[in-house]
Amino acid sequence: MQAPHSGKDVTHLSFILNEPVLVSASDDDNSIIMWLFEKGQLKPRLLRERSGHAEAPHMIRFYGGQDDPNMQGARNLITCSKDGNLRDISLLNELQSMNFSKKKQLTKMNDGLDSGSVNQFAFSQFRENDWQNVLTCHSEGQGKARDTVHAKPYLWSTANHSIAKV
Repeated sequence: MQAPHSGKDVTHLSFILNEPVLVSASDDDNSIIMWLFEKGQLKPRLLRERSGHAEAPHMIRFYGGQDDPNMQGARNLITCSKDGNLRDISLLNELQSMNFSKKKQLTKMNDGLDSGSVNQFAFSQFRENDWQNVLTCHSEGQGKARDTVHAKPYLWSTANHSIAKV
């Protein structure tokens, strides 16, 4: 295993009793990885991985579930952190958790500027599939050109987890 936590320090290691599974964790990248050791293989294979923000989230809000008569509660958390990511975390299925994509923003701007860290966000669940329904406010970030500052609000869509075309 080379750089199992993206080169960050591994802070915890433990084998699961009577299983060929090693669990590694890193406080630096906020992740837990399960490795499976199979017969005849020299290296373990990745079994499961859970990760979150690179830094602790500073704003967390429940989201979704209002249209579900059985559950009548939030199914997701929307979180932001100083690592610059806006994240949708599923409370029902970890495989559905994901970051909101900045790909359209980066290709549209094409100036190499960073959007900075997300300070605040607000959302509305009304007609969420029809238009962008999350608004974020960012601190001033510095891009490749150290003298350039870029900070403005962005609109995001929870339907496809992407930034809006503004």
